[in-house]
Amino acid sequence: MEEHYLNTSNINWESELQEHNDLLQLTTQAQQVFFDVAAQIRASVDLETIFQTTNRKVCELLQAERVAVYRFNSDWNGEFIHDYEFTTSEWKSLFKLSGTTIWDDTYLQQTQGGRYRNNETFAVDDISQAGHTPCHFEILDQFHIKAYAIAPIFTNKNSGVC
Repeated sequence: MEEHYLNTSNINWESELQEHNDLLQLTTQAQQVFFDVAAQIRASVDLETIFQTTNRKVCELLQAERVAVYRFNSDWNGEFIHDYEFTTSEWKSLFKLSGTTIWDDTYLQQTQGGRYRNNETFAVDDISQAGHTPCHFEILDQFHIKAYAIAPIFTNKNSGVC
């Protein structure tokens, strides 16, 4: 009985240790991404290079298919800036986007940026379970977005979210 308890305790301890090691590895990877991005930002004053590099690193870190920049206009309407976008090769082969994609989000206009104006982040792991309005769900579905995370990046009054 005591041997079984020790074996079970050892297995639980090993499992917990593995979880902590995985978290430590992810934290270390995230820290390295931030160091790399910061070094490249310091080395470049070209905004396009900064966003492309940052988005590529974030995409790799999060194992996401796509990272994009959405730039707000003064009325809180906005557009996706495809020059700053990073997508995996699988996503690129499925969807050919170019130029600028305007997303007329009346909610963001009415709330003047909503939560993002206050530098709040937001994540949804399943848009079908998020309780979005039908029009919001439809536009996310149009872009083949099934899950997303948004973090505001302000370089002036209302520059955009990523």
